[in-house]
Amino acid sequence: MLIFFELGNTRVKADSLKKGRYDYLGSVNHAEMTSDSLLTDLGLQGVDVDAVYVCSVVDSESNAKFNEWIQQAFKLYPTYLATQPNCCGIQCGYDAFETFGVDRWMAIIGACSGQNKPTFIVDAGTAITVDVVIEKKH
Repeated sequence: MLIFFELGNTRVKADSLKKGRYDYLGSVNHAEMTSDSLLTDLGLQGVDVDAVYVCSVVDSESNAKFNEWIQQAFKLYPTYLATQPNCCGIQCGYDAFETFGVDRWMAIIGACSGQNKPTFIVDAGTAITVDVVIEKKH
């Protein structure tokens, strides 16, 4: 099983991928999160995990704490996703691509994967953002 975490500004959200099926596991508020609550609230206690992927917009201290929890729980180190100038055939519209939020980049990759139709991505998180992809260009 693969686990995907999004470490957002206020919540940690999780999904799993097992045998080609994605499942939303839930979310935990940062302020209430502990290593135990991360596992129990998301139903991950005793689960056999092959890899953990993380999309994070939090500070390095919070990432370090999260890394420790993942290592303790699953005996593996998480892979952190990052914005790229091009990925999955999609070109990032920012010249300084590393300044474009990885959470927005992952939303674009997910929304545009496997198709070439004009796509609008509206995210209503801490901020409301709108991204457009036309002919695989952001």
